[in-house]
Amino acid sequence: MSTGATKRNVRTKEYMEQYSRLPANIRELADDAFEVFCENPAHPALRLHELNDSHKARTVAEASLSLSIAVIGTFTSKMKETT
Repeated sequence: MSTGATKRNVRTKEYMEQYSRLPANIRELADDAFEVFCENPAHPALRLHELNDSHKARTVAEASLSLSIAVIGTFTSKMKETT
């Protein structure tokens, strides 16, 4: 349930540096997945699942781009409160 706060999806500098080194077809998969994630983070096509992390202020999750390629992202506790 939304608390009225705006959700913010950010691609970090580190992400963009690594992204720029990917082949074009993988960048296209990542772009498509990011667009789906922005529209609906729980979309089943992302096969999103939470990973164990020792940091208490964030949640780490993995989303599949294909059967052999995944992206890992973090959610801050503040972001989790808005979903």
